[in-house]
Amino acid sequence: MPTHRVNRYLHQSFHSRFKLFKTVREIMLLNDPDGFDIRNPSRKPVVRCKGHLTGAGVFQEIHCDGHEKISSKALQIGAVGIVIYGMKCHSSGLIVAEQVVPNSQCEHTIAHRYLDMVEAYGEIPLQLTVDGGNETGQMCACHIALRQIYTPDLPFDQVPAFVALKSSDNVPIESSWSNMRDYNGRDLKTAILLTKDSDKQYFNPMDPLHVNLFNWVWPKIAQKSVLEFKEYWNHHRPRRQHDKILPSGEFPIKVFKFPDNYGLKHCASAKPGCWEVVQHLRGTLDKTKEECFRWVSDEFDVQAQVVYEELGSPELKIVSGWSVFCSMLAILKDMD
Repeated sequence: MPTHRVNRYLHQSFHSRFKLFKTVREIMLLNDPDGFDIRNPSRKPVVRCKGHLTGAGVFQEIHCDGHEKISSKALQIGAVGIVIYGMKCHSSGLIVAEQVVPNSQCEHTIAHRYLDMVEAYGEIPLQLTVDGGNETGQMCACHIALRQIYTPDLPFDQVPAFVALKSSDNVPIESSWSNMRDYNGRDLKTAILLTKDSDKQYFNPMDPLHVNLFNWVWPKIAQKSVLEFKEYWNHHRPRRQHDKILPSGEFPIKVFKFPDNYGLKHCASAKPGCWEVVQHLRGTLDKTKEECFRWVSDEFDVQAQVVYEELGSPELKIVSGWSVFCSMLAILKDMD
């Protein structure tokens, strides 16, 4: 190709690309005027202003998050692990729901947990606050649908239904996980990891029977531990913080049940017929509640329950988890 044609082609290519860049820049400036300054490499980081939490009342805002400190990645003993999903009332500090789940990354599982909470309280919070994971999509859709049905007079631009924050900014529920670790969370994890000791090794991650039995025994123990912490937290008196704006030094359950005594309102909306709407929303999800919360197959569940009852239904506790596991394992092996 002659040199003058090459030069002309490069000249035209440069101008066409320059026009494209200019168009993209104009569109970006139109939609996000501050974006360029925010992404400037030489820009100094903005110091985040920290202040006191404020709130108008109970069920105005519910914080949701998953706790993965005993997940399969954390335990590293194969594919087994336990994840906890919790919900906490912003203004009262009450833990409204906490449950172990097989998969906290499944959006249908999280949606069912939200609908369980609505069923349990018979009320709908105004706002859900999460840390922005993909698993909250279906929960968001269910909550927006309930808001549209029962609070149509509250516009979303004034009273948002769903807010996604950075995990570090979702303070109430994040602090709850550290409190749980101090109460019994570390004991639970330590007990499970006893199988890593060279002189114990109760669990073989390559054996399907071991995996099924782990998923039958330990989630039950974990759920019991979670409920013990929930009961303790909701009925304990935290230390008084004199500079705190929200109620301080009071039992969370007391603030939740009697918000008027603490200058708060009851912001939830409770309507007759809510149960039917919840069941309809469950029907729109691709997975049923039973599928989402199934740890083992129905066949193994029945088999393990029979063996457990043969042993006299020993109490499932953190300190006796592996003892029950080994006793059941010996019988299940003989049944194969």
